[in-house]
Amino acid sequence: MLGKTAIEEVEIYSTCLAVENLWLAARAEGLGVGWVSIVRNESLRTIFGIPRQIIPVAYLCIGYVDSFPARPVLEKAGWAERLSPRRLLHFDSWNKGATDGDALARLVEDPEIWRDIFPATDKK
Repeated sequence: MLGKTAIEEVEIYSTCLAVENLWLAARAEGLGVGWVSIVRNESLRTIFGIPRQIIPVAYLCIGYVDSFPARPVLEKAGWAERLSPRRLLHFDSWNKGATDGDALARLVEDPEIWRDIFPATDKK
C-alpha cells in the first residue's frame, strides 16, 4: 500500500474511508447502515475466526429501511449531540479553530451551499 512507509496506520485510515464510502453509497441507494458497536473486537475475533494480526474496524448492518429519520437516532435518543461543522474545522494548527471571520467556516454552516452541492431529488 502506498504511504505505508510514512504512515504505519494508513491501512486503518483507508479502511475507515472505505466504510464511509460504503455508507454514503448505501444511503444513496435507499439502504440503511448501522454500526454495531456493542460487540467487542475480541468477541468478533472469536465469533468470526479473525486472526490476531487483523484489526476489526467496522461491524456493520446494511439493509432496507422504511424511512430515514430527520435527526440521527443517537441524537434523538440523547446519546450524542450533533456537532457544528465549525467545531470540526482547524486552520494552520490544531489550536486555531474556526472563527466568525473565517469565510470557509461561515460557508460550511450555510444550508444554501449544501443545497447546491446536494440538490434534493424525488428518488426514494
